[in-house]
Amino acid sequence: MRISYLAPAFCLVLATAEAQAYTSVTGVNSGGRLTGGLLLQDTDYETTGDFNVETTQLMAGYKAALSPSFALGAGLGVVLDGELGNDVRAEDGSGLRLFVDGQFEFKQWGANSILGTFALSHDRYNFEQQFVGGTVDRDFTVTEIKIGGLFTHRISRASLYGGLEAYLFSDGEIDFGNASADVERDDRLNIRLGGAFSVDPAIDLRADLFLMSEQTFLFAADFRL
Repeated sequence: MRISYLAPAFCLVLATAEAQAYTSVTGVNSGGRLTGGLLLQDTDYETTGDFNVETTQLMAGYKAALSPSFALGAGLGVVLDGELGNDVRAEDGSGLRLFVDGQFEFKQWGANSILGTFALSHDRYNFEQQFVGGTVDRDFTVTEIKIGGLFTHRISRASLYGGLEAYLFSDGEIDFGNASADVERDDRLNIRLGGAFSVDPAIDLRADLFLMSEQTFLFAADFRL
């Protein structure tokens, strides 16, 4: 069946996008790190119509150094709250994200280095929209893969970094009653800016800002093991 007339209803779906490197991005050259953080995200998607999603998530993950240059991490995100925007507003959704991420140091000189990053995420969410006489479930799933490049510079106990990230794959689906539609990220390119500060030898505080295809802020703490 044709579902273009359902486009406004798709704006009632709770979703998150983007598979940024949630685990530590600085100083992973031995051992491992635990990461815990808060993600505030506003991302654009498209199907038969465009919509944006805003979520608040708790993130947790672990990254291990497999070599002096390569580190691999994995973790979980839990949606605490979210709403969907443009013409229609929806709130109070729930969902989970599973992710794998990693980084590779291509070059290091002095206080500078160039990193390659990648991330794979799978999100699954359910949202109940209240109507007179009952509720309607909207299920959303999306899988995304992205790669990126970061330039980092260390200054005493702090590190600053910035770069670009591109989504190679973004594929999702919205189920609405007996109908469904394909969904993908509206834009595939992000600017990433961030910094980390070493509170003590075991703890780094980190903040990341993502712009262009989304307006997302991540605040996290990395704990060395």
